[in-house]
Amino acid sequence: DPVDPVDPVDPVEPDQPAAIGQGALDWRVKESFLTYLKSSIAQGGWTTSEGVTGTFRFPLAEGQDIDVDSLTSVKFDGSVDFRGHNDLLRIVIAKPTIEKNGGSWQLTADVASRSLNSSAAPGEIPALKRVVLANLSAPKVSTTDDVSTLSFEKATLTATGSEAFEKFYKPGEQLAPISVALADEESTLPPATGGSNDGSNDGSAGGSTGGTTPPPLAPVTPTPEETVVDRTQEIDPTKTRVTSGNLQWGVRQSFTTYIRSAVANGGWTTSGGVTWNGSTFVFPARGGLYDTDARTGEIHYGGTINFSGHDDLLKLTMSNPSIVVNGNSAALYLTVQSSNMDGNVTDHGRVHFANLTLSNVSSTNSSLSFTTSSVVLTSAGANAFAGFYEAGIQLAPLTTSVNLTPATVYDAETGELKTYDAYGNLAYTGASSAGLALGGLILVMLGMAALRARRVNA
Repeated sequence: DPVDPVDPVDPVEPDQPAAIGQGALDWRVKESFLTYLKSSIAQGGWTTSEGVTGTFRFPLAEGQDIDVDSLTSVKFDGSVDFRGHNDLLRIVIAKPTIEKNGGSWQLTADVASRSLNSSAAPGEIPALKRVVLANLSAPKVSTTDDVSTLSFEKATLTATGSEAFEKFYKPGEQLAPISVALADEESTLPPATGGSNDGSNDGSAGGSTGGTTPPPLAPVTPTPEETVVDRTQEIDPTKTRVTSGNLQWGVRQSFTTYIRSAVANGGWTTSGGVTWNGSTFVFPARGGLYDTDARTGEIHYGGTINFSGHDDLLKLTMSNPSIVVNGNSAALYLTVQSSNMDGNVTDHGRVHFANLTLSNVSSTNSSLSFTTSSVVLTSAGANAFAGFYEAGIQLAPLTTSVNLTPATVYDAETGELKTYDAYGNLAYTGASSAGLALGGLILVMLGMAALRARRVNA
């Protein structure tokens, strides 16, 4: 008998994995860096925003079509703002991304940083820029209950990452390992691998301040024999900071004369405390550190001059002078923006504008003054001057007079020695001579590094 035909069976489609709907990147950046920020030297910490919790969990960015099996890129939101030394040090890391590039894995992020040697005001940082922070080892992937975890056990600092960290660490150094968790909307992400934020991060708006409010210590009852030791003899009076004063400088007489001539038909405006006394511009001193014994240091002034002429085709802005002193030689730095006669505007940033030869130097532990026998325009200064003058020409002489006070003071109530930075902010407080020596050594090393860097850039 003929066999009845069998009805075909529809093929069974395999279950598709649920779409990734949530995720997180856990990364503690670098343990030694976090420890340093919270130390008595840096006296800093960090704040988190845009969804970052703990130390540190960055949330998955929305709008991504993610396939764990063929993953090449995964983006995260959030920002961490690291600060220390009363905002003289500041580093922001935001929107990290894990991506595969040519077979290798990398960590990129938006980064902005301000070094301790910056002449900008405390806390000021440049705009965020995208950099490759680290090269990553191949991830170890595990999946449990619809949650996929990618563990990058090695994160090696790149050259651009070192620059982003203001060269705190050299290229090739190891950062903290990174863990990425990805899951569908119905699953639960595993706990953060980075741990807590010292109990200060509750995920509320405005972020947290890790390390700035350590847990309270148990009260200590002083013994009757406990006394405050006078340590004023440990203060070095030759290590001083600038408290007030001014810089007088006419820029160049031929230039100011030309700007106000019938040809240029221009002039200038001043702001930020700068005044014009009829022959020179007077900039107010904002701070500085000076070693009266070694005759080295930096003096920072504030204010801005805006020159303009030829119906604003010609513009030149000079701001916030600084003088780096080394004996009878010095260097003048300015923040400069200029335009040429074609109206093309260039933001030159911080410029080593001129080299100075000092004369009539008068220095005590309470004051410093000098004039100049030579103010020579550098090649960088000539370029910032929009080509008005060639490198090597003489600019107007300058005169400065500032008041000094010891950078370290004694607190009679606590017996502590307190060291202040160039802007009068508390840089270090310590009750031990060893601690003070360490803080002072670090400040000296930073100052020497700043001088070396500026000599190299010269």
